[in-house]
Amino acid sequence: MKYLKIARFIGVAIIITGVVLLFTNPKAENNLMSGFKTPIIAFEFINSKEAVQQYFTVQNPEQYEQQMLLGNKIDYLFMCLYSSFIFCIAMFIKKSTSSKLMNIAILMSVLMLLGDALENSQIHQLIIKRNIDLNAINPIDNYALYGVHLSLLHIFTWIKWSAIACSFVVFATYFIKGNLFYKTIAMAGVSSFILGIAAFVNPGFSCELFSTNVLLVFVMLIVFTFTNNLKSEIA
Repeated sequence: MKYLKIARFIGVAIIITGVVLLFTNPKAENNLMSGFKTPIIAFEFINSKEAVQQYFTVQNPEQYEQQMLLGNKIDYLFMCLYSSFIFCIAMFIKKSTSSKLMNIAILMSVLMLLGDALENSQIHQLIIKRNIDLNAINPIDNYALYGVHLSLLHIFTWIKWSAIACSFVVFATYFIKGNLFYKTIAMAGVSSFILGIAAFVNPGFSCELFSTNVLLVFVMLIVFTFTNNLKSEIA
């Protein structure tokens, strides 16, 4: 049961890092795309150069940019933590039940880490190149390349979020057999997958609901690591 014990420590680290990010990332200043309320979520799903320009139409653009860049750096630690947490939960369930389905969740933990890292690299590029001259001759500075960054951001963002949602669905096969709390985790995990589809089809407020649902599942999984007695298995 060492994986669940490790997950406990990682869970605490996730909470601490999450709080740091909460105070590091900038706050909304009526600058987000329609339907979005959280700046970092809005930027992950941003879809045009114009939307990026609108994003930085704030009282202090330079400070906003520095907050985004700092939060982006801290997020590299955060992604290592939450993906390792998913890996440990998957390994605990696999060891407890011999479920081969958990191999999918293990694979997803790698994909979410890779997707998030590549997503952050594109976010960095989009921020530092946001003031480029669209008419510049140098191809490294032209609009077409900026559009590539936007397209790559979209791909990597959905690799990350899809991997998280898929891992939750896999976990649901374990938790659905347990008590009311476990069943709640299972249902929340499945709803994350459903909301993820809705967010992909119709970005906006559905993305906010999706991310909130994912956060809720992580919180419940962290609670699970502390309330499980390390001995019992779900029949």
